[in-house]
Amino acid sequence: MESWLISTKQQTVSDQNGFSFELQAYEAIQTEVSAKYTPHDIQTLISDNSFKIIECYK
Repeated sequence: MESWLISTKQQTVSDQNGFSFELQAYEAIQTEVSAKYTPHDIQTLISDNSFKIIECYK
């Protein structure tokens, strides 16, 4: 599973140490890669909790 943040506008992002970078509108940043669960595990968790998978990327 991957998590992404998508900028909704052009902006400069800065941290408390002074590091900064530019993001364009709709530019994506990958924030996480998780391999904790198999696709079958996810399907079971989702089904058991009244959710549904809308789309799956492999």
